[in-house]
Amino acid sequence: MDSRLANVLSDALHEIVPGAEEREAVRRLQDKILTRAFAVVKNRYSIEPVFCGSIAKGTWLAGTKDIDLFLIFQERVVREELERIGMEVAKSITEGLGGRWEVAYAEHPYLRAEIEGHKIDIVPAYGVKDAANIKSAVDRTPHHVRYVQRKLDRSLLNEVRLLKKFCRGAGVYGSDLKTEGFSGYLCELLIIEYGRFTDALKAAKEWVPGTVIDLENHHEDARKKFPKDPLVIIDPVDPGRNVAAVLSLENFLVFVKRAREFLEDPKLSAFFSMPSGLATVDDITKHINERETRFVFVRFATPDVIEDVLWPQLRKCTERLRTLLEENEFEVLRTGIWSDDVSVIVIELLVDELPAIQKRKGPSAFDAANTQKFLEHYKGFNVFLERDAWTVEAKRRYRSAIDLLRDFLKEDAGKLKTNGIPSYIADALHEDVEIATGEHVLRLLRRYGGMRTYMYRYFHKNLV
Repeated sequence: MDSRLANVLSDALHEIVPGAEEREAVRRLQDKILTRAFAVVKNRYSIEPVFCGSIAKGTWLAGTKDIDLFLIFQERVVREELERIGMEVAKSITEGLGGRWEVAYAEHPYLRAEIEGHKIDIVPAYGVKDAANIKSAVDRTPHHVRYVQRKLDRSLLNEVRLLKKFCRGAGVYGSDLKTEGFSGYLCELLIIEYGRFTDALKAAKEWVPGTVIDLENHHEDARKKFPKDPLVIIDPVDPGRNVAAVLSLENFLVFVKRAREFLEDPKLSAFFSMPSGLATVDDITKHINERETRFVFVRFATPDVIEDVLWPQLRKCTERLRTLLEENEFEVLRTGIWSDDVSVIVIELLVDELPAIQKRKGPSAFDAANTQKFLEHYKGFNVFLERDAWTVEAKRRYRSAIDLLRDFLKEDAGKLKTNGIPSYIADALHEDVEIATGEHVLRLLRRYGGMRTYMYRYFHKNLV
C-alpha cells in the first residue's frame, strides 16, 4: 500500500473508530438495558433479549448512537401475542430506565426509544431455527448477527467501518427504500468475502451489472434466480434471498465509479458527504441559466408516513407526472425528488410551451376499415396525407405544461388517486400544492439548504 493511501485510510479511521470512552459508555448502557430486560421478562415470559445491529457485531461508526435490542419469542407464540407482549415488555424496559418511546411500524409494531441520548429500537421477533423459514421479516436478523460474529475476523472490524463510511460518503449507504443502497450487513459480507477495504474496492471497480457473490456456494444459477438485480449477494443464512435486492442500478454504478476513482486518487473527502453550505443559490441559478431548460418544482407537505412507504409513492407520483407531460408532447429531460418536511418533485422540461395545433397521425390510406373510423372521428378537421398515412391538424388542449399540471393536480384526492397518484401523496397534494417556476423555484432554493445540496448533485451527476 502506498504511503498516500495509507495516510488517507489512517485519517479516516481516526474519524470513524469509536474511542475508548465511547465504547465504555455503550457497554455500560448495554449492561443496563440487558439487566432491565431480564428483570422485566423474568418469571413472566419465555423471551430472550439479545442485541443485534452493528454494535452487537462491533462494526459501528463513531458517534452512531443506535442500539437494536431484539426480544426473541418462541415460535409457538401467536403473532397477536408477540405484538402485544412485545410492546408491553419494550415499554417497561424503556420506562424503567427513564427513557422516552414511540411505537413504530414495519411488518409489525416495534418500539423506538431514546435512553441516555441513544436511539434504541426494541423489536419483537421469533427465534426460528432456520432463517429460510422465518415467520416475520425481522426473524433473520439474529441469524445475520451470529453469522458475522462467526465469520468476520476481529482484525477486520475497521475494514468494515471504512467500507460503511465510504458508502456514506458516496451517498449509497442504507437499505431503506429512500436510499436503495448498501446495508451494513452487505458491507460486512463484502469484507468477509474480500478481506480488506481496498481489496473490496479493487474487486468492485471491475463489477458489471449482474455480478454474483455467493460466500457459501449455495447457488449455481443465482443469475437466473435474480435476473434483474445489478448485484446479487446470496444471503449465507437464507439462500433464497439476495442481500443486495434493494440496491438500485444507479447506486450500484455510483459505487463502482467511486471505487475506481478512490483507488486512482485516494482522498479523505471520499468518506464524507458534501456539506449543504457549499451549494449556494447563485451556483444553482448559474446551472439553471446555462441549461436553458425549464424547471418546474411541485412542492407539497410530506405525508406523515415511514420512509419505506413514502419513497415508493414519491417515485410513482413522479413517474405519473412525467407520463402525463409526455403524453401531451412536453418532452421531459430529467426528473428528481427531494424530501424533508416538505417534498419537491423536480421536473426539467426541454419545452414547456407548444403551438396551438398538433399533428395526429392516422392509419394508412390503404387500410379501408380504420380509415373510415379515423375520418368519421375527425369530421370537420383539415385532413391530408403524409406519405400514405392520413393526418389531421387538431387544436391542442394544453399549450402550456404548467397549465396541464395545474389542472391535473387541482382535482380532489379521490380523483387524483383514480388518475394514478398514490394514496398518501394524493391526500397531501389535495391539502396544499405549489407548482413553482422561475423566481419561485429560486425562492424554494433559498428556503431549503437540503434542496440546494440536492440540486448541486443533480447538476453534477455522472455515472462514468
